[in-house]
Amino acid sequence: MTVYLIGAGPGDPGLITVRGQALLRVADVILYDRLISDELLLLAKSDALLINVGKNPHGRSVPQEQINDLLIEYGHQKPCVVRLKGGDPFVFGRGGEEMMACHQAGIPVEVVPGVSSAIGVPAYAGVPITHREVSRSFTVVTGHERDGQSTLNYAALAKLDTLVFLMGVKNLPDITSSLILHGRSPETPVVCIESGTYDHQRTVSGTLATITAMAADLKPPSIIVVGEVAGLGLTWKKSSPVAGDLILLARNDHDFLVHALTAYGAHVLRTGFEGSDSRLWNRSQVDKVILTSMDEGFAFANFVERYTIDVSSTDILCIGAGTADLLWAFGLTPALVVENNARLLALLEAQPMYKNFC
Repeated sequence: MTVYLIGAGPGDPGLITVRGQALLRVADVILYDRLISDELLLLAKSDALLINVGKNPHGRSVPQEQINDLLIEYGHQKPCVVRLKGGDPFVFGRGGEEMMACHQAGIPVEVVPGVSSAIGVPAYAGVPITHREVSRSFTVVTGHERDGQSTLNYAALAKLDTLVFLMGVKNLPDITSSLILHGRSPETPVVCIESGTYDHQRTVSGTLATITAMAADLKPPSIIVVGEVAGLGLTWKKSSPVAGDLILLARNDHDFLVHALTAYGAHVLRTGFEGSDSRLWNRSQVDKVILTSMDEGFAFANFVERYTIDVSSTDILCIGAGTADLLWAFGLTPALVVENNARLLALLEAQPMYKNFC
């Protein structure tokens, strides 16, 4: 019986570690944070118990004491209990508190580190938090403090290189004014990043003097990066017509398609079109299904019919006229029929025009 504290990373489900993925596949119980991607939860086995213990700033939240109690309760009952946390468990994640509670209850704990949002989110926005001759150090600070009473030493913070404020977008006016008051130049570059590493990531750049007005409509989850590195302008993440789409492929040798679609920013899951896969349509919006053979088409059509799957908002993409004919025989209408993988990828990249090629 072991509790595993797993860092899921800052948002993009592809950033979880291999160890974290492996444990999710065998976990008996998964207690997960509010912002955890459905794509990660879909890795769980069909009989796993999934419990949302997230903290909602504008709604119902599960108290930390209750989370600790649940870890202890299931830790005594089940062989593999996962606590799935955003970012890294030990970076403003209260993982230490959860580990101490389990230890006091005699339950073994293993920690699986994750990519902290303090590093991963700036990276996705093209901001290196250290850079030779610009910033030789960085400081990670919580920007969320209770009752508006700041305990931060702004006199010390104002003298440091790169500052990364987590969960601080609501306190942005206080953060910027306090840094300026304690000697930081008003012209210091600042970047605010909303929903970092997700396909809908949004970045606003300015200075300590201007960023409050420029980022007034940003919402959590957001982070703030202050320092000269925020002005380097190394943006690399580009959008694609399929970025953020959840795309299903059969569990066959489709490495070429998987790699290409992932490079476009899509989230690709391999499926056997089995009973447990019906959870995909219950939990998430499946944007596209790609069928590359008649066998795959037959398996998918039977799956839809047997489990009464609503595919009305899912694009079915076929390779081969035979696959399309089979689907039509089952009453399913392909959104696209092409002759090979290369043609499929070319038309997907030209989306939304591809439907003209049916």
